Amino acid sequence: IHGLKSGKTLKEFRGHLTFVNCALYLPDNTRVVTGSADGKVKIWDAKTQDCLHTFAPPLPPYMNASQHLPAINNIILAPKHGSEKDMIYVCSKTSTIMLMTLDGHAIKTWSSGKKQGGDFVFACLSPRGEWLYCAGEDNTLYCFANATGKLEHVMKIHEKDTIGVAHHPHHNVMASWGCDGCLNLLRP
Repeated sequence: IHGLKSGKTLKEFRGHLTFVNCALYLPDNTRVVTGSADGKVKIWDAKTQDCLHTFAPPLPPYMNASQHLPAINNIILAPKHGSEKDMIYVCSKTSTIMLMTLDGHAIKTWSSGKKQGGDFVFACLSPRGEWLYCAGEDNTLYCFANATGKLEHVMKIHEKDTIGVAHHPHHNVMASWGCDGCLNLLRP
């Protein structure tokens, strides 16, 4: 954690075996969630830097346990309804994204159905959480109805590797960016 004014490192969290791909604060600011290329998600105490919990998402059925754990590409905080516990969407380098508790239990999954060439590289939610968008390594955007888990729409978004996607906070517009040097604005 860095100080914005000083530019100095204020806190350091150590425990992943390789590089960290994503990090987010939980709404209460007491915990930080990280995802790494080591295939693990870690929950940290933001004050003490202690690792409170470590888990790996379950492997999709087409993968076997002898394979290395797929990298965690990004983590999204799930919208809360009432007094629900915090949950996260975990996007790993597989064709499946999972809604998980902070204890590591998979609640729900969404899948492109591809066994090869369709691993997700990034994901985002629509502002109200109705749609889950996953960018695949096949340069395709997969649009899932969040409530039903149904894959509703698929569209090609880049000519070269897709890096990420983001949804506008107020309008039905998305941005995608990739290795083709383009930032594309989309209406999903």
